[in-house]
Order: sequence, then structure tokens, then C-alpha cells
Amino acid sequence: MKRCQFLLIVIISISMSTAAQAVPVRGLFYGHIDEIWEEFAPADLLAEIGVGTRFMGSFLYDGHSALAWEPNSNQAEYNGGTCSLEYTIFGKTQTYHLNGSVAAIGVVNNSDRVHNDSFYLSFIVSWSGSIAGYTPDEGDFSLADSSMTAFNDLCLPTSFDLSHFDNSRIWLGSTDPGNDFSQIFGKLDALSAQPVPEPATIFLLGGGLLAIAGMGRRSWKSGKRKSENHIL
Repeated sequence: MKRCQFLLIVIISISMSTAAQAVPVRGLFYGHIDEIWEEFAPADLLAEIGVGTRFMGSFLYDGHSALAWEPNSNQAEYNGGTCSLEYTIFGKTQTYHLNGSVAAIGVVNNSDRVHNDSFYLSFIVSWSGSIAGYTPDEGDFSLADSSMTAFNDLCLPTSFDLSHFDNSRIWLGSTDPGNDFSQIFGKLDALSAQPVPEPATIFLLGGGLLAIAGMGRRSWKSGKRKSENHIL
């Protein structure tokens, strides 16, 4: 029995150590478009979406990642690692999908400058998909907390929802060949971000539990045989 307990402690310790090194975090959200700069927006785009158009999406990044902290600006930014951002926008005649890799992830704690904490994902150029021929070449996904309690360390958050923030914004921008700039803005209605268990960690813990179960079964059989022999 002691051997089983020791093995279980070892497995759990290794699993926790593995999880602490890199924690994939997936966020799911949905919301609505609340503003479009129509002056330079293509007519085909305006025929498909407008204020109130619904969207949903997801993002994925590595949690527990150290951030490059800039003391003078109270800003921390993490560049690198696995990160993606996807949008599904429900147009009037069809559904549009946008996806791409994120150029920067960061946390801003501007307690003595702009009065908010914010979390952001931003991208430039590395984007695929379009909305009725409109292809964003930059933009961001951001959340802000004016109470300045959302973040208190130098790692990316691994679990949060919309209740942690009092302002949210998505932004998609595109410059056409004539250098006219059009923009789309949206607001989130729901958000949930949680750690995603790594397959290796699940396999290790599951395999260890099966091994312990096997050891316990063998121990039980051995004890049963001894008991039967004793009776005979």
C-alpha cells in the first residue's frame, strides 16, 4: 500500500511540474459589431454587415509565460509562443471566417498612467479570410479593467471571464490600395478562458492511476491466496 501511495505522489508531482511549464489557454467569446467607419468601407462589406451583426470566436496562447516588463510604462508584453485568434462573423447572406497568428500578447497595468488594467492580443498582416472581399491587415482584441485588479503578476492570465473586466473591444482595420482606411469595431457579450489540459499530462496521470490499480489488484489477489492457504 505504501508503494502505491509513493507512486501516486510521484505521478502527481510530475504532472503538476509539466503543467506549470506551459499551460495552453483557450478563450471562447461572442459579441456584436457596434461601430463601422463607413466613409471608406467597401459597399460589398456594408451590404453584408452592420451595427448589431453577431460574431463569435476563440483564441489560444501559452499561459505561465514570462512577460517583458517595461517599468517606465508599466507595460508587460510577451512576444512568441503559440497564439492564434479566430473570428466567425454572421453576415446577412453567409458566414465569414477570419483566422491568423497573433503578433503580440500583453498585459498593461497603468495604475499611475491611464487608469485601467488591460489584456490584449494584436495582429498585423498575418491574417487569412475576408468579409465580402474585405481583408483586415491589422487589429486587436482587448479587455480593460478600470478597478486595476485584473492582473497582479508578470505572467499571462490562465483563467478569466468577462466579469473581470468592465470594457471589451475587438477592432479590425484595413487599408485599401488608395490608402483609405476602414475600420470595424465590436463589443463582447460573453467570454470564458480556461487552461487546456496537455495530452501528455493526461496520459501520464491516467497511466499512473491504471498502474496503481493494477498493483492494488495484484496485492489483493496475493492476500486472497495467502488467506485461502491459511484456511486450508
